[in-house]
Amino acid sequence: MKKQTIIVLVIILISLIIGCNSGIEKAKESQQQSEQAMSKETVEYYTEDEVLQARKRFKVDVINFDATQEYGTEFPYSDRVRLRITNGSDMVLPYLTIFTKRFDRQGKMIGSSRAPVIPTSNIKPGETFEYEYYPRGHLPGVKKIDAEIEHIIADDSKQFFKELNVRIPKQN
Repeated sequence: MKKQTIIVLVIILISLIIGCNSGIEKAKESQQQSEQAMSKETVEYYTEDEVLQARKRFKVDVINFDATQEYGTEFPYSDRVRLRITNGSDMVLPYLTIFTKRFDRQGKMIGSSRAPVIPTSNIKPGETFEYEYYPRGHLPGVKKIDAEIEHIIADDSKQFFKELNVRIPKQN
């Protein structure tokens, strides 16, 4: 009889432990869900217009370039371009899309391309950094390369601007 009582008590004790642990886990899950819901509600994001205004305040200068050789392994080949980018805005953009123009000896534009997305999350307002990139579109006879940040973007082109297609949280 003692053996049966001990077995019953052990079973009850195990049931209590499992029940308590499962209650604790459910409480933790509920708390995490509440915290996530609160954080989603309180996070504010920049609007597309605010991102476009910030893009206008970034400045980009070509430091040097090499258009004498084909960079890359497949057509269309690329040129090497080194930029100096300054964040003159009051926000940090995670990415910046650059428009690259190529000119011949007479100063006539003979080609252009949008750069692959340039990561800019480390450029705080007022800071400057240098970045080397390889825009596609290598052409013979290029004597000058300019880079610019487009300010007017057609609606059907916005899909190519990663900074316009991500939600950027406002910093407090």
